[in-house]
Amino acid sequence: MLEHIHSSPIYFVTVDDFTSIQDEIKTCLKKVEFKIDDEHDPSHSLSNGYDEDIMEKHSFKKTNAEIYKHLVLYCKSLDGDALDILETSYKNKTFRRRSWLTLSKNGNYTRPHTHSGIDICGYYHYHTNRHDGDIYFQTPNKGLEMGQCYNHKAKQWHHSPNLGKLMLFPGWVPYGVTQNLTNNHRISLSFNIQLMK
Repeated sequence: MLEHIHSSPIYFVTVDDFTSIQDEIKTCLKKVEFKIDDEHDPSHSLSNGYDEDIMEKHSFKKTNAEIYKHLVLYCKSLDGDALDILETSYKNKTFRRRSWLTLSKNGNYTRPHTHSGIDICGYYHYHTNRHDGDIYFQTPNKGLEMGQCYNHKAKQWHHSPNLGKLMLFPGWVPYGVTQNLTNNHRISLSFNIQLMK
């Protein structure tokens, strides 16, 4: 018997309520000003700081509903009591969420990083030409790179952006976005969710 333990659960799906979500973000974009965050990562522009929740501030009701639906599906697929923790945290309003929009112009990229202490990270492609930078994931197990039998499992996993694509993944998985080598401006919605019973 062989068991693959300590895997990195990456969830991706095309959203069902695409038009409503696009409309909510489009309305929000008229009210925000993107700025480079020199303190954390000067390689792209953000709509607000990492300590705000743009989805709450701009009433992303349809987006919230769609994301919650997929959070339930994601947590159902995890072992343990992830679904119970999610539902209790949302019911009791004890979860903490931060969200922001990211603008990536020609030459911009996102350095590989993790979100320490965050249960679930999310990434939604609002505007892309599919060639303006891949999101990529690295193994959290650096030991894989050391052995000849396992180093093929240490390679980066790349995902080309797609309009309406939602991704959910653990905060401990290192990820980044490759450089935008096009003249298209890629815009994405990112969020971090910390669950508490």
